[in-house]
Amino acid sequence: MKMIKKSMQTSKLAIGPFLLFLLAICTAFTVVSCQNDSDHEVSPDLDARAETLVVKIGEVTEEEGLFFLAPIVESASYSGTFDASLSPVVEICATPACEPPLHTLFTVDGSGAEKVRIDMENEHYIVNWNTKESGAVAGQTYRVSVKVEEQIMGYFDVAVVSTGAQAKAVAPGVMALVAGQTLPIKFRIEKNDDGVQVPGRDIVVFNDVNIFSDLSMANPNNIRLIDNLVNFTTAGPRNSGTEVWFDCGHNTAYNGGCSGSVNSTTFNVLRSRIQSHGLTLTNVSSSVGTLINIPSNVKTLFLWLPTLSYTVAEVNALKQFAAEGGRIVFIGEHEGFYTATGLTVENELLISLGAVLRNTGGAVDCGLNVLPTASIRQHPITEGITDLTMACASVIEPGPDDYALFYDKSNTRVLAGVAKIDVTPIAAELVVSSSRMMMMSQPADENLNAGSTTGR
Repeated sequence: MKMIKKSMQTSKLAIGPFLLFLLAICTAFTVVSCQNDSDHEVSPDLDARAETLVVKIGEVTEEEGLFFLAPIVESASYSGTFDASLSPVVEICATPACEPPLHTLFTVDGSGAEKVRIDMENEHYIVNWNTKESGAVAGQTYRVSVKVEEQIMGYFDVAVVSTGAQAKAVAPGVMALVAGQTLPIKFRIEKNDDGVQVPGRDIVVFNDVNIFSDLSMANPNNIRLIDNLVNFTTAGPRNSGTEVWFDCGHNTAYNGGCSGSVNSTTFNVLRSRIQSHGLTLTNVSSSVGTLINIPSNVKTLFLWLPTLSYTVAEVNALKQFAAEGGRIVFIGEHEGFYTATGLTVENELLISLGAVLRNTGGAVDCGLNVLPTASIRQHPITEGITDLTMACASVIEPGPDDYALFYDKSNTRVLAGVAKIDVTPIAAELVVSSSRMMMMSQPADENLNAGSTTGR
């Protein structure tokens, strides 16, 4: 087995003594033998797939308080207090799409081998992934994620191979496991005294404009969503701000939020509700390079479907806005309406702001739909909300520092999320091109009307 070596900020691949030991005893596992390693070569498809996964493989952000332990990493350094009060979930899915259904799922409420257990003596959680029982397929790469209250705390990727020789030959940065072996998944979660759900200094992403339309505002839960978005207490000088900006610039693909209507879709309730809180609502239309001076009284900034990229100066201005406690609300749309260009602009901005959250495309729950209680996740932004009305959204892939706000009707795909912003300024060379986007193919809707925000 290849192992991922943990450093201060990330876990990187390292081949240690454990690999040699494991290969030597692999026949002790209840499955694939190490014999005839020389008869097999690494699948080109597997190797190519591994190369595409290198970007985030094995990375664990220590600020999250999660630490993968051996044999996942060679060593781990931590000093905080172990939190044994949590109910972590371990999800394993087939990459790169990680589409439902999951390959396997482990919870603290499971039974037998499917149960996440607490080792109080050694202060960690553990579950054993038996690849034979789960039916893991050689030649496939799997993502192992640890979640707490729907937040992805961390993850790593495993290439399942047929032989020990293939395990040693898998591309750098990818953990390898011989099919049929059992992988002990050990991890430690430490207490975070500061909490994780702190409003402000964040970017909230909705990939559906209709959740804010007057038609959806017939649902009081949608109105509550507006209240939660603009009424929050944060740290920094913008906490006392009394102004909300709607920016329909950067060649917006949809001007309804600023104009109040597009065709028969109106947004009057959204606008009046914001103003009812004593807030000033200001429409702006920034051209490329001009969103660099955000007045100190602005507390919340809505970005409506931009299709032109933000400059380095603009990204740094948004980071400064966040550092002062401001909140950014990014509104996108389903892939058919927003197009690949819009999705690229959205993802490029998210990457530049330091978020791992991505719009992975697709068109989900098209036509007017009410998301049930089961689809809503706990967060200050969804406080008091029991369901939500929406119409056709693209899918979000949250990262380790991100929160899912709500899922689709099937409760399997994330449609809205929030991510903390890295307020450290970037340099020109750090702006990310579309070639580094983590885009995933989503199921097609045969009845999709790409020209409509509702998809119908």
